[in-house]
Amino acid sequence: MSKNLSKTIRDTFEDVRGFSHFDLDISDDVWALCEGLNIEPNGDYNNFGQPETLEADIAKFLTGMGNESADAKVVALEISKINDEVKQAFGVDSSWLTLRPSEPSDAFDIPRWHKDGKFFEGDEKQRKVIALLTGQDHTLIADITSEEHKKINKLYASGQNYDSVLRSEFAEQVNTSSISQAHDRQGSVFTVGEEMATLHSEPPARSKRLFLSVVPGTAEQIEALRVRWNEPPSSGAVKPTPPR
Repeated sequence: MSKNLSKTIRDTFEDVRGFSHFDLDISDDVWALCEGLNIEPNGDYNNFGQPETLEADIAKFLTGMGNESADAKVVALEISKINDEVKQAFGVDSSWLTLRPSEPSDAFDIPRWHKDGKFFEGDEKQRKVIALLTGQDHTLIADITSEEHKKINKLYASGQNYDSVLRSEFAEQVNTSSISQAHDRQGSVFTVGEEMATLHSEPPARSKRLFLSVVPGTAEQIEALRVRWNEPPSSGAVKPTPPR
C-alpha cells in the first residue's frame, strides 16, 4: 500500500453525489490472500477505538474461520493500514471498525435501500468508508438526483412499515441504471446522518463475502458511540451476521 491512500480518500470528500469510489492500492500478493480467505461466518468483529489490539484481534478472527495463521497476519496488517489511512484522511485519531463475513443469500434480491443515521452528536458532516475484501458482490449505492432523493425522503416520513411497504416502494424508485458499485480492489466513502445521506443496500449475495466498514471519529466520539450501544471495546463473533 502506498502512502497516498489517505489523499485518495480525501479527494473523494466533495463529490456532489455524496459518495465516491477509490482504489485501495492493495498489492497483487495481498489481494490474492484476501480473495482466497476461507469464510465461515460466526458473527462480526468490531473494534471501537482500540488500535493496540486491532491487528492481533483481526488475525485471530480470521484464523478462527479456518485460515492459516501466516496469511491471517498479512491480511490483518493490511486492514490495520487501511484503518490508519482512513483516520489520517479524516484528520481524526480513532474509528469504529467492523468486519462482517457472510454466506451467499437471497435476502437482498429486493434491495434494502436505506441511509445511515448520525453516529455522533454535532453538525459536522459524517462519513463512512466501506470495502469488500473477499467476494464479488459489492454494496449497492443509489446514484440519484436530489429530486429523486426528496421523493424517497417523503416515503421515509410517511411512517409506513418498511418491510411490508417501503422496501418495494424504494426498489421501484431506484432504477437499476442508477445503481453504482465499487469494483474489486476499491473502497467507497459516503455521507451519513443527514437528510440527503447516501442511500445504499446490501447486494444480492452470490458469493461468500468479507465486508469491511470504518467510521472515523475522535476518540471521544467513538467512545460515546460504544457506550451508547453498550458494546465492549473490541469483540469478535458476538452478533448474528446478515449479508451486506
